[in-house]
Amino acid sequence: MRGDVYLLQEVHLRDEEDVAVFTREWGWGPSGWSVGGVHADGVGILFRGSSFVVEEVVSTVAGRVLYVDFLFQKSQFRVVNVYAPAQRGRRLEVFRDLPGCLSTTRSLILGGDFNVTLDTGGGEGGIDHSARALVDLVRDFSLVDAFRATHPTDPGFTWRNSRGAESRLDYIFMGGGLSGVKCVLLPSWASDHDMLRASLPMDGPEWGRGFWRLNTSLLGSDAFVTSFTGFYASVRTLRPLFTSVVEWWEAAKSRFATFCRRYAVVARRRDRAEVARWVASLAYLHGRLNRGEPVDWAVYEGAKERLRGLLEARAKALAFQAQLRELEEGERPTAYFFQAAKARRGASVIAGLRRGDGTLAEGPAMLTVAESYYAELFSRRACDPAAEARLLDCVSARLGSEEAQAMEADVTLEEVRRAVFSIRGGRAPGHDGLPGEFYAAFWHLLGPDLLEVCRTLLKRGLCRPP
Repeated sequence: MRGDVYLLQEVHLRDEEDVAVFTREWGWGPSGWSVGGVHADGVGILFRGSSFVVEEVVSTVAGRVLYVDFLFQKSQFRVVNVYAPAQRGRRLEVFRDLPGCLSTTRSLILGGDFNVTLDTGGGEGGIDHSARALVDLVRDFSLVDAFRATHPTDPGFTWRNSRGAESRLDYIFMGGGLSGVKCVLLPSWASDHDMLRASLPMDGPEWGRGFWRLNTSLLGSDAFVTSFTGFYASVRTLRPLFTSVVEWWEAAKSRFATFCRRYAVVARRRDRAEVARWVASLAYLHGRLNRGEPVDWAVYEGAKERLRGLLEARAKALAFQAQLRELEEGERPTAYFFQAAKARRGASVIAGLRRGDGTLAEGPAMLTVAESYYAELFSRRACDPAAEARLLDCVSARLGSEEAQAMEADVTLEEVRRAVFSIRGGRAPGHDGLPGEFYAAFWHLLGPDLLEVCRTLLKRGLCRPP
């Protein structure tokens, strides 16, 4: 059956040897797999074609939940495959772990066999809290039920047995920002579950890289502080090469930003490598369980907790990128913050700009309209000298001699420090992407040089370097 991305459940993976066999036998493109704790577990995600660039494969619940981050036509996606347990309690635990892998600003696709229906939380055995948890996830992450959106009145049963029971247990959910989704139900001869096929048109706004901004969590790293301190000392040795302290400072800020970006890239690589190590460790432990070999349960639980912590740290980094300052230190990320992150990103799309004559500019034409507007806004305007004189004649208050001397005095280190420490958190005073927290953290290094820069600019009567 022709498709681009396939989500497989209950693939009976026993260990990493099975993963190697399955990976080799799927010859159409990349794949990702998760070994389960029993022979009936195991999930896989297959990609057909070389257009898919897989960036990361992470199993958050071994044999049950697997996600893959990938690129397709310059767009970033995360596809999450779920094979929920049949037991309500275990199923609820799996659903409660899902926010960690649904927390992303990528375009999100969630699918699989959820073993519960969204249509009711009741039935035999009383209230099914796992059904309520799944409904809450769909709501909190602004997900769209692809089949229900395409077929509002069709019951869409995906599972039946010989006794006549039937339910809708399999779903494909799309992030709310993905439009034009179509979904159909395909009967299957190979399973008691039918298949869902969803198609997604690849159109919509293209996202640029935007302006870089330092992730302030780096400032709490002793290794980063030590590295930057040594780097700053080397940058200061370059001052004699510049004609003024202002010229050196502008070049230095560019070097600061480059250093921080490179350090962050290395830190992300280390983070990905550590996630991969813990995923491999869990897969190895599950392989031993499947073969009936002894496993240290404390080591197993510790590996799961470490992986959870790494994924939650990523989630907090996403909250920072979305400027969600409500996320307090130590608080576990929740769906609310990532729903807000997606809403903030969606609200940033500009569909068109109105010209002065009232016509609408769309696409690349918006750049011309924006440039013209700000050129006029900040252009110098003529002033009537007579009107200026009349206005000044109406000013009766005058500074005293001491006040005038204080205004004319050199700016002090304390005044610059107060200005730096008053910058609102997360705000970068310039395109270099270095926020106020950066200057505050390294004030003991930057302060004296920044004071000299300010005094030079004020003496020249400049608000910015030449």
